[in-house]
Amino acid sequence: MTKIYQHLTKEILTILNCDTSLKEMMEEVVELISKETRYAAIGIRIKKGNDFPFFAQTGFTPAFLKTENSLLPASTRCAIIENSLRNPELECTCGLVISGRGGSSLTAAGSFWTNNSFLMLDTPAEDDPRYRPRNQCIHSGYGSFAIIPIRAHGEIIGTLQLNDFKTNVFTGETIKFFERTCLSIGIALMRKQAEESLAENERFLTEVQNIADIGGYAYNLQNGQWLSNEVLNRIFGIGPEFETIYENWLAIIHPEDRAMMAAYFENEVVAAKQNFNKVYRILRVNDGAERWVRGLGKLSFDENGAPLKLIGTIMDITEKKHAEIERDSLIERLTKRNIDLEQFSFIVSHNLRSPLVNLMGLAQIMAEPEFTTDKGRDMLQHMYNAVERLDAIIKDLNAILNLKHGAQRERERVNFNEIVSDIKSSIADLLETENARITTDFSEAEEMLTVKSFLHSVLFNLISNSLKYRKEHVAPEIEISTRYKNGKIELTFRDNGIGLDLEHTRHQLFGLYKKFHFHKGGTGMGLYMVKTQIELLGGHLAVESEVNLGTTFKITLNTP
Repeated sequence: MTKIYQHLTKEILTILNCDTSLKEMMEEVVELISKETRYAAIGIRIKKGNDFPFFAQTGFTPAFLKTENSLLPASTRCAIIENSLRNPELECTCGLVISGRGGSSLTAAGSFWTNNSFLMLDTPAEDDPRYRPRNQCIHSGYGSFAIIPIRAHGEIIGTLQLNDFKTNVFTGETIKFFERTCLSIGIALMRKQAEESLAENERFLTEVQNIADIGGYAYNLQNGQWLSNEVLNRIFGIGPEFETIYENWLAIIHPEDRAMMAAYFENEVVAAKQNFNKVYRILRVNDGAERWVRGLGKLSFDENGAPLKLIGTIMDITEKKHAEIERDSLIERLTKRNIDLEQFSFIVSHNLRSPLVNLMGLAQIMAEPEFTTDKGRDMLQHMYNAVERLDAIIKDLNAILNLKHGAQRERERVNFNEIVSDIKSSIADLLETENARITTDFSEAEEMLTVKSFLHSVLFNLISNSLKYRKEHVAPEIEISTRYKNGKIELTFRDNGIGLDLEHTRHQLFGLYKKFHFHKGGTGMGLYMVKTQIELLGGHLAVESEVNLGTTFKITLNTP
């Protein structure tokens, strides 16, 4: 018998250490015990909530399983009856073993076994320690049966049930063997449940991370290497061959954000020991696509307070960021539209109304009886002047309205030198009269794809303004240059004119009909047109100026 137990123990331990599912493991144990012992029926119950249903079994009839699968009272399975220890009352002999209230009827290890179950039917109710005995094992003809608790960490988590139709099947040695076996099963159960629970949690977390596009990483500040999960690898577009080191993370970051992110990480995270929290752009490795990500990370420290690791997440927020950019762009366009409407309202209520009032007044005078020929000539001249002013304003309005349509024109390759040469030719006499000098440096960016008429208009207006607002007795000097900056073209226009007091004029510098030097001619349309055309091209205009120290315009233009 000892050799049989040794063989069975070895086989059971082999099964319990296999890399199979919990269900497969318990079914193999049940089948092995059945094969080696020839018992009529064997089952393993495992705790599930408040109950202990069969998890694996062999030999029991469907009718038996229907009655015995649950140990809870049939009438109280929704409202559980609890004992004084706040544990649910479980029926019959299995409930007795699980509750441990069997007293002398249980072994030292808490098992119950009988070699003649039929005698139990004669037990008086007042002497039966079981709660609601069903006696289905007895009524089903099982002359011998044993119920052995499966424990883990001191808690009963299941039972092994051995049933046979014959009497006198078990011995004390047999029961002790299966009690030892149940200890091994209990340990394996807890280990396997923990593994499957962990695997399920990992699957759940991975699925959630995939849905939310959240990747995870752990960066070792000591050796400069980082570990990452599959979601982060997908966000970054990297594979197994990618070397996950600090320098390569920097290389993934968009060139325009790289210096900023390096300074942020070194100064604010590592040096200042702050957690990582930053939105930045990357260029995905596998396809070069620009993506927006949000990085979060928490530092851990050694016993001396030095940063050891940074553990955190990377979330792809590209769609959200694009929506924010589009929203901000829409707000900016609406704000600009409101400003334009205010400008047009001003033109209609002031600039247009003034000549119209003059015309109405003159017409009224000419209708008077004492109106004379001499007076008529003067009135006609005034009317002509008013009409001329009205015509100029209408032309300005038409030019502004046509700007929007001009921005839709097909773009072409435009050479900066050719544009400036055309302008210099058209105002050659003025340049000679003013002894003006225009110097250019387009060596870094000679041309660009744009709307030629807009670029011509911008440079013409800036040059004209510089000549108009020159210093007295000082020859005008204009410098125009281009350079590439952050993937865009920066056009710099600098003069030595009388300059502007930006502290008082900056907020209205580019407004319609805004003039700041009233001793000079002009309508106040030039700078408005310049700014509007640049913005329609998707560019940006900045100005620097001081009184008597000249003015510098810096125009940033996109390069499609």
